[in-house]
Amino acid sequence: MEPTVNTIHSFAHAQNVRLDTYNQNNTNVYHVNSSSSYRPPLDRLLANIAPGAFHDADEACDLPKCHPETRAAVQENILSWIEHGDAQPKKLMWITGPAGSGKTAIASTVAEICQERGFLAASFFFSGYASSPYRRLKRRLITTLAYQLMQHERLVGLKDAVLRRIEHDPVVFQKRLKEQVEVLVLGPLRSLRLPRSNLPKVVIIDGLDECEADSDIRDGRPSTDVSGWRSKEQVHREILSALLQALDDPSFPFRIIVVSRPERAIKHFFELDERVASNTLGIFLDGSYRPDTDIALFLRAKFAALGLRYGIPQDWFNDEDIRILVEQASGQFIYPATIVRFITETGDPVRQLQLILRWRARVSESNPFATLDALYTRILQSSPDKVLAVKWIQAFRLLQQETPAIRSDESTLFIRSFLEVRQGQMATILGPLTSLMSLEGTESRMGFHLYHKTLVDFLVDPNRCGNLYVTEVAQYEFLRGRWYAIMKAQGFQVPVKDRRLQARFLDLYAQMPRTWPMVRFMDLHQPYNSVDVKWWLDCLGPVSMEHCVSHMLRFVHTQCPWYRCIPSCKVWRDGIIEYYLKQTGRPVPGKVVRFVDKFVKKI
Repeated sequence: MEPTVNTIHSFAHAQNVRLDTYNQNNTNVYHVNSSSSYRPPLDRLLANIAPGAFHDADEACDLPKCHPETRAAVQENILSWIEHGDAQPKKLMWITGPAGSGKTAIASTVAEICQERGFLAASFFFSGYASSPYRRLKRRLITTLAYQLMQHERLVGLKDAVLRRIEHDPVVFQKRLKEQVEVLVLGPLRSLRLPRSNLPKVVIIDGLDECEADSDIRDGRPSTDVSGWRSKEQVHREILSALLQALDDPSFPFRIIVVSRPERAIKHFFELDERVASNTLGIFLDGSYRPDTDIALFLRAKFAALGLRYGIPQDWFNDEDIRILVEQASGQFIYPATIVRFITETGDPVRQLQLILRWRARVSESNPFATLDALYTRILQSSPDKVLAVKWIQAFRLLQQETPAIRSDESTLFIRSFLEVRQGQMATILGPLTSLMSLEGTESRMGFHLYHKTLVDFLVDPNRCGNLYVTEVAQYEFLRGRWYAIMKAQGFQVPVKDRRLQARFLDLYAQMPRTWPMVRFMDLHQPYNSVDVKWWLDCLGPVSMEHCVSHMLRFVHTQCPWYRCIPSCKVWRDGIIEYYLKQTGRPVPGKVVRFVDKFVKKI
C-alpha cells in the first residue's frame, strides 16, 4: 500500500516524524513515529564508541612507534602471521612482556603498517592515562570495533546490517560484551556471508592490562551506584571471553592480536585453558628478539640527530658510551627513550650525557628495574621540591581518572588551578621533569600526560622509590587540604580567566563517588561549616544547580556521620535548601529532602 498524496501532505508541517517501511508480502506498510525521543541507529552507535581509542585518532597521536630498522624481527613475525594466516591455524596472538619492553610501540607500528597494506580491520588502544575515561573501560570496546568494521570499504553491506540490528535492539549498548559481540559483529557478518578473499585480516587490541574495573559513567558523569561493579580481573576475563566467542564463529574472518602485560588473569586465560592455548600464538618480548641490538641502533640514530641539531661534532659520544647505556637498559626500551628526552631537554646534550653516564646503578637481581629506578630517582631529584613533585604527578593521575565530567581540553588547566598556591608554581615544580611527562599547551588548553606507565609503577612501590614514596593517606591528605583551602578562600588561589572553572570545582565536589578514596579519607572534623555555601552555589548558576544541590545534600549526610559533624550537617543542609528555594522559586526535590531528613533526625 503506497501512501497517498493527501496522506503525505498531512504531515507537511509535522516535526520529529519518521516513516518506517516494512516489506510484508510485497506490500509496503508505512508506520509513523512522531516521538521526539527517537534517535537514529547511527547516532546511538556514535554516542557509545571511543574514537580516541583508534590507532590513528588525534588523541592517540602520542602513541610510541618503533624507530626505523628496530624491532624488525618481531614485526616480521607478527606481519607474516597476519598476511599468511591461511597456513597458520592459530587465529589469536598474545604479545606480552615486562614493563618498558616496547609492547605498545610495536602494536601501534604494526597497526600503521597493516592499515597501509589493507590488513587492518579495527583497533582499540586502551590507556589508563588518557583524557577520555572510555579508553580505560570495557563498555565501549565492542561498539568501537563494530563501528570501524562497518566503516571499512571492503566490508560491503556491513554498515546497513549493523544499523538494522541496533534499530531492532536499541538497548544493546547496555548489555554484556558477549551479547554485544553477537548483535553488533557476528549477526551482521553472518547475514552477509562475505567472500574471504580481499577482506581485511586483523583486529588489534593494545593495553588490555590498562582496562580498569567497571565504573558506571552516564553523560560524562560517574555514578555513585557501585552495586554492579566488577573487579579488574573479571573485566579482563570477560573481554577475552568475548573475543574468543568471535573467533569461534565461522562467520568471523579476522585474526585478533591482544597486547598486554602478563598480569595474572590474562596469563591464566592464555596459558591454563587448553582450548585457548592451542589456538594462541604467544610472543614474549625477551632477549630472543635481540633488544640490545635495537636499543644500540636507536641510541646511535638519536645521538647523531642531536649532534646535527646542536652543531656538535659527531664524536661527542663513542662506542663505550653506547655499550654502557645498552647494558643499563636491560632490554627495556623505556630506558633509552627516557634518556633521549632527558638529554634533549636542556640544549646541552654533551653535559646531559655525562650526567647519565655517572648515574650508574648497582644492578640487583631482586630488582630488574634497578637502572630505570636510578634514572627516575635522579630526574625527580632535580625538582626544587621532589616530594611535592611526586604529589603533583599523582594528583594529575588521580584527578584525571576520577573527573570524567571535566572536558578533556580543560582538565589539565582545571587541575593546575586546583593545585597551585602561587602563579607559576607548576613550571617551578614540574618544569625540570619534562623528560618524564608532557606539559605542552596554552593558558586555556593545557596538555599533561606521563610518557610511560613505568613511572607510576615506580612511584607506588616504596621498595623502588625509597624516600620519594608518598603513602596513599598522605596523598589524599594533600588533595583534601587543597580542596578545603579553595573552599575557604572562595576560589582558586591563583586567579583564572575562565570563571566557569570555579563552577566546575563545586560540580566535581558534588559528583564525588562514594568509593573515591578522597571521600574515604575525608577528615570529618574539618570545619566545613565555616565555608560560605551561598557564595559557591552562586557560582553554579541555575543550569547545574539542581543536580549539584541534590548531590551535595546526599554527600554531606552520607559521608559525615551525624555524631561527628552536627554543626556541619545543620549549616550545610539549611543553607543549601534555603538558597536553592530563593534562586529557583521551588523547593529542593522532596525525595532528596526525605533522604537527608533520615540523618537529620539523629541530630
